[in-house]
Amino acid sequence: MSEMEGYRQDYNNWLKEYEPEFLEYDKEGGPNFLKAKSTPNEFIWTNHGTCEDDQVSAGFHFFGDPARCCWDTYGWYISKVSSGNTSPDDYEVYRESFYGQCKCYNEETEEGAPDCETCDGDGWYTEYFD
Repeated sequence: MSEMEGYRQDYNNWLKEYEPEFLEYDKEGGPNFLKAKSTPNEFIWTNHGTCEDDQVSAGFHFFGDPARCCWDTYGWYISKVSSGNTSPDDYEVYRESFYGQCKCYNEETEEGAPDCETCDGDGWYTEYFD
C-alpha cells in the first residue's frame, strides 16, 4: 500500500467510526463558530489546512481570521462518538489530502511530462480524499 493510500484508508476509517456532521466556518463569533466552540472537546474535530495537506485534528482549534500563515480553519466536525480526547492538549490527526511528487514527472532527472494532468506542471500534486 502506498503512503497516500494509507492516509486515505485512515481518513475513511475515521469517517466511518465518528460519523461526523460538518459545520462550515462562518465567522468568529458566528453561529457555527459558537456551536463548535461550545461542543465538548471529545466530540469536536477541526477541519483545517496546513502548508501542505488538509486535515482534521481532534478538538476545537481556530487559526484566526485572517488565517495564520497557511494554517486556515475551514470548519469543524461534530462527531456522534467520543474520541476520548478530553483535553485541548490531546492531539489526534487525520489527513484529508496528500501532497506528493507526481508519478509522471521526475524532478531529479527531469524526465516525463511536467504538465501532465495530475501535476499542474510543477512535478507535485494534491490528492483530496473526500
